[in-house]
Amino acid sequence: MLVKSQRSNDLLFTNYPTLFINNETYDDIAVVAPKTLNTDDFKTLTNIFNLIGNFAKSNTGRIQFYKSMPSQNVLKNSNVIVLGTPRNNSMIKKLNPNLYFKYSKNFDRIISNEKLSIEKDYGKNIGTAQLMRSPYNDKRGMLVVTGSNTKDVYLASTQINFQKNIQQFTGDAVVVDMNNAHYGYRFKKNKAIDKSLENKRTFSKNSQLILYLGLALIVIILIGVGVILTVRKQGHLNGGSKHGGK
Repeated sequence: MLVKSQRSNDLLFTNYPTLFINNETYDDIAVVAPKTLNTDDFKTLTNIFNLIGNFAKSNTGRIQFYKSMPSQNVLKNSNVIVLGTPRNNSMIKKLNPNLYFKYSKNFDRIISNEKLSIEKDYGKNIGTAQLMRSPYNDKRGMLVVTGSNTKDVYLASTQINFQKNIQQFTGDAVVVDMNNAHYGYRFKKNKAIDKSLENKRTFSKNSQLILYLGLALIVIILIGVGVILTVRKQGHLNGGSKHGGK
């Protein structure tokens, strides 16, 4: 029986948004938003923090909003949320090589990858939510909600605003098109946020398994020895009875 007594270490949407929460409050979140927010941007922010806010029981944690790319020190020590288009948020362009769903060279559309073949015009009208390992700290998470236009960014955010929506996705990337058709994908092979922690937990689980198997083997051996001794004793008694009879 597996009892979940530890905080999940998975960097997948099955663990969202708890990777941004620690001790029931915000876990050093840096939010990088467009300099000028329009209606779609405000709705996107609302959707993102609707679910995160439901998991935060207090506001004592640390969360900071930025209108431009934060310092390397901030990025290194924070879980990062980035939202917007390549035109209204320059950080999207800088992150493009790290994205699962990347933009074309002129940043006007999302291009095909190993998971999805994207037609040119279709790529101009889709939004994505991508849950990545932060390129600034591999023990931190990064959520990127983006699209070629703000409407598509908003559509992508509609899949991560409620538990009933996010539970449809077990991977680390979501694609939503203009018809609100949505698809989930998984790209990263190692789902652990903290790889060293994952190794420790794996070793601990295996150690417990080996201990239990060892104890079970000892019990089996003791039972086997007991059966053998009983059979031998019974054989001697039966042999002794027959000898005495003669």
